[in-house]
Amino acid sequence: MKARIVAAVVVTLVLVGAGLFFFLPALADRQLNPVLVPPPYQVSERAQRLHRTLLVADLHADSLLWDRDLLVKNKRGQVDIPRLVDGNVALDTSGVGKVTEALIDAGFSDEEIRLIMGANVLRVLAETLPQPDLKNDQ
Repeated sequence: MKARIVAAVVVTLVLVGAGLFFFLPALADRQLNPVLVPPPYQVSERAQRLHRTLLVADLHADSLLWDRDLLVKNKRGQVDIPRLVDGNVALDTSGVGKVTEALIDAGFSDEEIRLIMGANVLRVLAETLPQPDLKNDQ
């Protein structure tokens, strides 16, 4: 009798655990990341011309928390590769935490990680961003 109770408890825990692991993230994603206004979106030609001249940066996105293919335009959420391309996003930092974690796991020192994550980012931004014309900037 005790063995049956233990087996029932174990099976219940496994089923609940599987539900939490496989179904709860997708449910939470749908509830917490809704698309409020479905496409297509109407954008004026003037706004499109302006947008093409901008350097857009996404400085925070939780895309890696959810189980979805980022190479496909998803029905929910805000960030995937097709949306980043459509949005002219030149810089996305949503994976920085994972990169840092991988560098730590690979045995890089704090100083090496600082140089890779800080100095390289600053160098790329300095090389990529247009320099302001300080002579004519009043």
